[in-house]
Amino acid sequence: LGAEYKSKFRSFDSSMESSPEGKDDKAKLLGEICTFVDMVPPFRDLATKSMGSMIELQKGQLYELISPRLANFQQALASNESVSEWDDAEIALRAALYHLRHLSQAWTPVLSRNVYHMSMGNLADLVFTLFLDPVWKAEDITEAASRFIHTLFL
Repeated sequence: LGAEYKSKFRSFDSSMESSPEGKDDKAKLLGEICTFVDMVPPFRDLATKSMGSMIELQKGQLYELISPRLANFQQALASNESVSEWDDAEIALRAALYHLRHLSQAWTPVLSRNVYHMSMGNLADLVFTLFLDPVWKAEDITEAASRFIHTLFL
């Protein structure tokens, strides 16, 4: 893997490459291993940047799924009967959960446990924030709306 991407990173001066022919194979192997070890920080930086951009992309997709359907949710909480905004909120939550399940299936075999949990937690936090902000900002929540919110998050 290191040899495949070696040309994309800074050049490495390996004293083993210009060594006299008297060096044995173990010293040459050690020089190759050290070269690969030197490439670990650039790979780690590349992985961090890639994962960060992937999380931001997924946040954008979740926001596009949820926010249009919750446009009037805050005002709908003052209603005594079921309104279309409640149905839209339920559809938005189901779409977000479907998206998160899909990501979970794709990421579980690839990511380490800690990175997976931090990534999914970050995305779940966005979903909860998008749903709970209108509830916290609502001036009046009727009893019927509070029952709906209760069943929505069960």
